[in-house]
Amino acid sequence: KFLLWGLTRYERLVFLDADTLPLGPDALEPLFTAVNDDGVGFAAVAFGEGLEMNNGIFALRPSHEILRCLLHTARSEVFWREPFAEEFRFRGGTWMAFLDLFWRHKAWLSSLCDVNHVPGYALLPEVFNFPASLGAIFQVSDSRNSSHRGDRRAVQVAEHWAKVLVDSQFHGVRILHWVGAKRKPWLHWSLAARTVLDRMWWRQHRLMCLRRPGVRDRCRIHCR
Repeated sequence: KFLLWGLTRYERLVFLDADTLPLGPDALEPLFTAVNDDGVGFAAVAFGEGLEMNNGIFALRPSHEILRCLLHTARSEVFWREPFAEEFRFRGGTWMAFLDLFWRHKAWLSSLCDVNHVPGYALLPEVFNFPASLGAIFQVSDSRNSSHRGDRRAVQVAEHWAKVLVDSQFHGVRILHWVGAKRKPWLHWSLAARTVLDRMWWRQHRLMCLRRPGVRDRCRIHCR
């Protein structure tokens, strides 16, 4: 993902994991406008306790300066040491945690690279990274701070995501995301195991394989 910042022949890029599904032809347009020339170079949705930015879906402005800063920061292992080590471990110690800390704490990185060339970030509305399964909804929801469990917790989570939909200026879900290692749509090879949303993903996969020249030979998901 770091190498995306090296694609400077593009002014703006939107990255989507394979386990995502934009809903409609205009679903991505607000992501391109989110990274503008007003000091915003990265935009993503933040979930959960501490609001960690999820990098399954994000927008960016390519820049060789940012790429160098990312690589220098990774080589330095600064996030593996104090004062960041505890927060880095809390966030899972993953590259997603790395990117989150990089954008949030760029002021601390001035000894590693020229942070003057690293713009700010913006948080996207959650409708641009909407969990595609009930399990994923619970996974990304802030439940660790909750004093409730069981049915009460389920009500809290449902109320939160209902409010996300009602309050959104974008009038509904824009991008679905199958969050979680065991919740990918391609793992649901049996028709009986697929949800309505899984079937939507599979339908778009089939259309892509049939309609895109040169793509058909690379469609390697074959379920029997």
